[in-house]
Amino acid sequence: MRKCDNLNGIWDFAYCGETRPEYPFTTTEFMPVPGCYDLMEPYCGKRGFAVTRRKVFAGGLVKLFIDGAGLDG
Repeated sequence: MRKCDNLNGIWDFAYCGETRPEYPFTTTEFMPVPGCYDLMEPYCGKRGFAVTRRKVFAGGLVKLFIDGAGLDG
């Protein structure tokens, strides 16, 4: 039987504004995932780039399913 872990929770977060983030990036805050940063203070109504990060430790082959990721373009 396959083990599934839900990754919802508090993730590392950084708002980058109009500057496209490049790896490696530094996170400075925390944000709930799933969530909409542009609906939360101090980013309410702001547009731009943001990054979220969470470390996941897994062994062997893994399948990562991402649902509802933001769009660039």
